[in-house]
Amino acid sequence: MSEVISTLLKLEEELRNLATDIQTERYDRIDMNRLEKIIDLISDARDYIYYNVCKELSLIYPERGREVTKFINSVLELLNSFTEKLDEIISEGLLPEEVGYSSFKYSLTRGSIYELVKEQEEYLNTLYNDVNTYCRKLLKTKCTFLDSPMEGKIPLASLSNDISSTVHRIAEFLQRFYYKKIPNTICYAGKDADPLLIEACKKWSEFVEINHSEGLYSFEDYDALEGFVTKDRLILRVGSSEGHATHINVSEGTLDYYDTDYDVNETIHDLLERVGLDCEIHSKGVSCTGVKRDKDLLTKIVAILSFATSMDFRLEEPERYWGEFMKDKIREVLSEELKEVIKEIKKA
Repeated sequence: MSEVISTLLKLEEELRNLATDIQTERYDRIDMNRLEKIIDLISDARDYIYYNVCKELSLIYPERGREVTKFINSVLELLNSFTEKLDEIISEGLLPEEVGYSSFKYSLTRGSIYELVKEQEEYLNTLYNDVNTYCRKLLKTKCTFLDSPMEGKIPLASLSNDISSTVHRIAEFLQRFYYKKIPNTICYAGKDADPLLIEACKKWSEFVEINHSEGLYSFEDYDALEGFVTKDRLILRVGSSEGHATHINVSEGTLDYYDTDYDVNETIHDLLERVGLDCEIHSKGVSCTGVKRDKDLLTKIVAILSFATSMDFRLEEPERYWGEFMKDKIREVLSEELKEVIKEIKKA
């Protein structure tokens, strides 16, 4: 099961990257290899889910087996539709060999690729509705950001981003069944979970409880927080907003923080760079390199991420939220190495 969850997380990342590159007009990063990789990942995840997961979940969750099956089937149908779109883009040569020029931009926003999505607007809207209907029933939230890919300026980017969000929800859904709760934390770990990342998640959970006890979070955000540990990844849900999450990949040395609030992204960017990461801000959040298998570094990172939750509220009213907390409390519970970083959070 950890294999399919790992595949889903890789797929989510590729879909987010595709959407970001289209929206920021970085067409030089869009190539046939990326599209074909996405198709392969969809195929791997779809086949495993269809032939294995549905049967297992019907046994684990018999009282709601029909809803679970309908939810998963609606997501698979959406993945099938997206795969067909990518196949057409490749087979019909809609992606030029030399990307980055105006004709491709026109194709995305008004031309052939735009029409490719537009022509199935009604069908895609039905799929969106089905996915979100069952997502609300099972997970108490929407799966997609939009109600239709045509609501976005660039439908292909919107479709990619919404499917990325849906894939993330499926991964979360499976993780709850197949991952064991780490006692006295808000973390879950798979059978092959990295012990170092388990410890990092435990530290994040500790920081979360301290911050919550000091009134730094909204109740809605606090209730949404949870962490998942895999063989090489730590996935943290850091707020209640759609897609508000962080992925730390120790194998690739990367960190991706997803948020749409620029002020928060700028603060997170600066804080992560202060502990040695190399980061950039983009339309979907912050991406960093330089993550290492180092306990102290990971502790610093998760401490910063514990302050990402409800940061938008605190940036608007810093005195109301911080008060004397930074002076007295935080210094008692965090290591010496973190003190300077926490000072910067207070300044924000």
